Amino acid sequence: VPASGRAQVADSAQVSSTGDIDVRIDATLRDWASEDATTEFCGKYAAGGQQSWLLYSSFGSLVWRWSADGTNDNTATATMPHIPDAGQRLALRVTHDVDNGAAGNTVPFHTGPSIDGPWQQLGDPVTAAGTTSIFDSTAVLRVGDAGTSFSNPYGKIWAFQTYNGISGTVAADIDFRIQDVADTSFTGADGLTWTVFAGA
Repeated sequence: VPASGRAQVADSAQVSSTGDIDVRIDATLRDWASEDATTEFCGKYAAGGQQSWLLYSSFGSLVWRWSADGTNDNTATATMPHIPDAGQRLALRVTHDVDNGAAGNTVPFHTGPSIDGPWQQLGDPVTAAGTTSIFDSTAVLRVGDAGTSFSNPYGKIWAFQTYNGISGTVAADIDFRIQDVADTSFTGADGLTWTVFAGA
């Protein structure tokens, strides 16, 4: 993934999770502990009132950012860092239980050797008071350069998935490993048309 490199799919009801969500990305980065401090991985997030969710890393810790109204953000930060060696492959996973049944919402983080798992919980789940939701924005779903001012991931992104519900119904499922080199548009297992930009 070069600077501004990304793959994206258009907004649709299928990729617009508003309740429980499960996001997974499988990557090999040139430098996981970049001095740039903050690196974005994927998101459905656009400034100007169209903010749904964003997964990024800040100083080696995963951060899940979401908005219930499209403008005001909430964040949950993993309680322990994830800093593999430079050039190492790592899969990242975040799930969000927007109503944990105890008047709160809970965000656990996980890591694994690939998008197929097995998954190991990263630190403790992050729980906040109050139930919440994820705004149904019109933003495109982007992998790589997620469209914020954060640094982009440099390296290879192997696969990406999101689910409506935790291990629920597939919303987005794209395996970049099986696409032909230089293809700029292709259909994923999700039936969606993905397009790549900026040399990705």
